[in-house]
Amino acid sequence: MSVETASAALVRVTEPLEPRRAATLRESFGVMFDRVEAWQTEAAGLLVTAEDQVGRMKRARLLRLEIKDARVALDKKRKELKASVLVEGRAIDGAFAVFEGLAAPLEAHLRDQETFAERAEAARRDALMEARQAALLALETPLWEIPPDLGDLGEGQWIGVLALAQEARKKREEKARADAEAHARGRAEAERFAAEARKREVAQRVENARLRAEADAREEVLAEERRAAERAQAKAATERKARLAAEAKVAEERTARVQAEKQNSRETKTLEGKYNAAVAALRTIARGTEPKAVRLARAALKAIEEA
Repeated sequence: MSVETASAALVRVTEPLEPRRAATLRESFGVMFDRVEAWQTEAAGLLVTAEDQVGRMKRARLLRLEIKDARVALDKKRKELKASVLVEGRAIDGAFAVFEGLAAPLEAHLRDQETFAERAEAARRDALMEARQAALLALETPLWEIPPDLGDLGEGQWIGVLALAQEARKKREEKARADAEAHARGRAEAERFAAEARKREVAQRVENARLRAEADAREEVLAEERRAAERAQAKAATERKARLAAEAKVAEERTARVQAEKQNSRETKTLEGKYNAAVAALRTIARGTEPKAVRLARAALKAIEEA
């Protein structure tokens, strides 16, 4: 692969310029580019590998400063050339601006004269468009139904569009009347239903009041019957209690009488026993035999006396 030289690179970058300008640049920069090739050769062979190679280090410094001075001088030249180019460019732009300022009004005036018929036709279409649009809007035509090319329609076409708009308005009015009548009928029907509902509500309230009154009366009768039943139950309970008390008293008296009779019977049996004992004792005494029997007989007699 070949390496491009500095001179060849200068030719390549200046090639797009006009020949005279390219020659000027090559003349201004050519000497420096020629020296670059020599610098490249010397710098490639200048290699410091030890600290004692002082001569080589000094030569490296001198060569660097030489290249720096050349670069600074060439940069100064670049700025001078570019400044002249900029001044020339501004002068060119200024000249064009002056010409454009003079030519533009002429072009505008001539364009107006050239397009007079077109502008007149456009104004006529715009006026016609506005008038026809106003006519359709007066017929309450919705904006989305208005054709965008009203100004371009022929008279016959416009008459057809206007007739359709008038017919559409007539249908809308008829529909609006029908809707209004239907609304009125619906409202009247709703009012009639509401009136009937109010009447039914009043009648229902009256019926409810009557039913409540009847229910209250029945409840009062039932309450009175319950109170009478409670009084009868209370009276029956009282009478039953009194009867039970009387029966209890009779039973108590009968029990007392039975107990008294039992007591008397026991006492009678006791006396009979004592009497029999006394009789036996008397018989024993009469016989006058055993002393123990005599003592028992006397005790029995004493018991009879105490009884």
